Amino acid sequence: MPRLTFYTKPTCTTCRNARAFLEGAGVQLDAVEIGPNTPTRAFLERHIDDARFLDFVSTRSPVFKARPLPASKAEAIELMLQNPNLIKRPVLVTDARAVFGFDKKGYVSTGVV
Repeated sequence: MPRLTFYTKPTCTTCRNARAFLEGAGVQLDAVEIGPNTPTRAFLERHIDDARFLDFVSTRSPVFKARPLPASKAEAIELMLQNPNLIKRPVLVTDARAVFGFDKKGYVSTGVV
């Protein structure tokens, strides 16, 4: 299997746990730091579900203590592009899809684990 892109943040415990799980299962990853390498608007548009857009947002972020949660997919994506820490991490990218967050079932459903 080819190496997969894995958007991560070095200080994120969830990212480290997901990476250990995937690498322990023999998955080869190309880790990309999400802050300086924010996914593109086109990537986010393609992979974020219209109805479940809040599932792709890191809603525990301090940003939301000062403002309400986004009310639409477009608003969520705009906020993510302005502040990549709002993207639910990590993001595992395969040929067919992207899995946001540490989601063992999602990893299995992609066939990488």
